[in-house]
Amino acid sequence: MTDPMTYLRATNPVRQSELPPINAGVWSAMQDSIASTPRAPGEAQQQTPRRKRLGKRGALTTGLAVLLIGGGAGYAGIEGWFGGTPQGPNCLADWSDQDAAVIGSWLTGDAIADCDTLMRGAGLAPIEDPVAFTLQDYTYVTPAGQVPGGAHILASGVAVTPQALEMRQSAFDFVDGGNAACRTVPEQVEWARTELKRLGLQGWSVVEADHQDPDAPCSWADAQEPGVVTVGTGADPLDTFAAGTWPLADQLRAKIADRCLTVGEAKDLAEELYMKYSSASADDTLTATAITDDASDCARVDASIGGSVQITVYGPTAKP
Repeated sequence: MTDPMTYLRATNPVRQSELPPINAGVWSAMQDSIASTPRAPGEAQQQTPRRKRLGKRGALTTGLAVLLIGGGAGYAGIEGWFGGTPQGPNCLADWSDQDAAVIGSWLTGDAIADCDTLMRGAGLAPIEDPVAFTLQDYTYVTPAGQVPGGAHILASGVAVTPQALEMRQSAFDFVDGGNAACRTVPEQVEWARTELKRLGLQGWSVVEADHQDPDAPCSWADAQEPGVVTVGTGADPLDTFAAGTWPLADQLRAKIADRCLTVGEAKDLAEELYMKYSSASADDTLTATAITDDASDCARVDASIGGSVQITVYGPTAKP
């Protein structure tokens, strides 16, 4: 496993303590919340460093805002910047300036297109002459003349296939996905196998985490590792996520998943429902990601929560 959070969750280093188990959604929330803790009322505004993380599109408390990164990734053995997130693109207009990195979750799986969206969302110009590449299991986009030695260039810019990306998003989805209900481990395994079949992901496997808590009431699913869906015991999602998430989940399910809409209709409605039913402030906004799938008859929706909410809709451009 290349993702340290996935590794920690699988090994569960606190399993012998009296602390309750932490499920997949909480790990994601911890990662984003570290970066997005709001300042106390009346606290002076801190000068914003140039290094930015654009969360999961539409923060619960700060909207489509620039979130700050902690941890200070540094320089590795060769010239260049190593760091950021393995769960999305790392966008640098200047490879030598890690403080100017914009980091976010995958939106479409196309690193160049996603960096274009993330840079614009952070109020920055798109990267000039962009090239996507991987280095030490991370995906970066930089100007063509700044690709470091040892990098593997992605000719098409696509770092995650649409099917694999949808599996990742579905695993965290609280509308009708992996976080939509309290399932036992066997039920979650069966759900994951059904999703893999629906998406045509042949060759993928479903495995159970090495350490399971017999007292945990529910389970989680994780599809960050390529070719593998991991299932483990965890808390009830209803007790895990912010209270405002569940009315939003119910509305997304009833008004998008249970109806037959085009991808455009679903996108507009998802953004409207977010503003109405989430715990967003009056100034908050969310831009849902819309992915065209003209092979489908109706739109479908995935929504996940970390320190912020990400909503992706898939569907046809016109009704059949």
